[in-house]
Amino acid sequence: MKSVIRIAQIKFVPELFKIDENHARLMTVLDEVKEHRPDVVITPECFLDGLLLMKEGITMKGLSEYAIDPETSSHAQEVSQWAGDNNSWFVLGCCTNRPEGVYNSAEIFNRTGERIGIYDKVHSGGGVTCQAMNYRCSTPTSGSSGCSSAPIAAGRRRSERSR
Repeated sequence: MKSVIRIAQIKFVPELFKIDENHARLMTVLDEVKEHRPDVVITPECFLDGLLLMKEGITMKGLSEYAIDPETSSHAQEVSQWAGDNNSWFVLGCCTNRPEGVYNSAEIFNRTGERIGIYDKVHSGGGVTCQAMNYRCSTPTSGSSGCSSAPIAAGRRRSERSR
């Protein structure tokens, strides 16, 4: 018997600085996608802020103004709800604000809508050049000794290749 995994890769160019508009457009696309019953939905990295990391001269302070708090973001909560309602895994690319800094992150939600982890790219002290990849689970799976690392994006941007 052949196993099939349906993957919905969201492919539209988000607008720079327009988090609410990008999220609204995502939810509209998801209304169309749900009839195909995807097992996994994936958005591009930095999707909500419109790929702000690619903007010339962006600072960490500038990034933080457009990053979401993964614990309280209504956008992340709505994606979580969609994942649970549609029995789909979801990988949401966004910048996140956390106590230790701003990250280029992917929030990972399981089929029940529970956020099971956040995949972060680690940035250098004052800039936004990617130097390493880090994966940390917010809630490790019971019985596991922790989380393992696995790349979730195949593409590389110019700034990441220049490291």
